[in-house]
Order: sequence, then C-alpha cells, then structure tokens
Amino acid sequence: MVLVHPYVPGHRPADQCPTWEALAALLDIEGGQQWHVPCRHPQDYAMALRMAGESGAEVLVVEHDIVPTRRLVSDLAACEHPFCAVDYVVQAGRLWSSLPEGLGLGMARITAGAWAAVAEHPKVPAVAWTDLAGVMRDRLPPVHVHPGPVQHNHRY
Repeated sequence: MVLVHPYVPGHRPADQCPTWEALAALLDIEGGQQWHVPCRHPQDYAMALRMAGESGAEVLVVEHDIVPTRRLVSDLAACEHPFCAVDYVVQAGRLWSSLPEGLGLGMARITAGAWAAVAEHPKVPAVAWTDLAGVMRDRLPPVHVHPGPVQHNHRY
C-alpha cells in the first residue's frame, strides 16, 4: 500500500502538525510506504495520485489536515469495497457524505480494482486540487463511506 500525503509546506502549520504526528505513528502501516508530497503547484496533488495509481499499488490518501488513526487505517485496509473513504466534517458542521455530489478524498483507499475500473486515460487528470475530488468521484466506482468522522483540522 502507498500512503499518499499531499501537503502545502508552511500552510496552516497548526492544522498540519497533528497529521504529521499521526503519520509518524503509522510508519509500519501494512508494510507499505508513505509518500509525503509537497504541493507547491495546484496540480501537484493530482500528479502524485496519478503516479501512485499508475504504479498499480493500493493507495491510501491522507490529506494534510486529516488525522488518521490506526483503527481507521485498518478498517479501510480490510474493507471489501474497491473504493472507500472515511467521513469527516466540512463546512457548516456537515459531513461530506451528506452533501449532494460530495466526495471526501481526505482519507480514502483506492484499490487496484478501483483503478482498473477507470476508463479514462490518464486515470487522474492534471487538475487543480480544488477540482480533484469531483473529477475522481466521476471516474472511480461509487464510494463506500466509513462513518468516522475522522478528525479534520481545516478551519473555515
């Protein structure tokens, strides 16, 4: 498994610090590797996700302001669905799963089977991070939502 951790260096460090601490505690995760992806350009997140998907590896996304727990990672890793994500709170105290057309990539697992189901090439287009969740929602199989909510440190 490849854990993809997109972050913007120096952006909202108080929100990112708990994520870094949680990831340090998960270094032994599933015998996989962690890709810490510094995003200096709006498309860097998409390009990292593309590289991970094209590698054929199962991908676990943990965005810069999400605080994963070992239990949530284990739940995702054991899930039988090809594409799943943990719910979290977004604007106005609402869960992303309750929003029309919502998809939270904040903490999501994408299996090789989910990547294989994507008909478009490239599987992940070069889009800005603001558009990535919507594009992937339209390309990947339907998401299976794990209730969570996982801690999301984004401040609106």
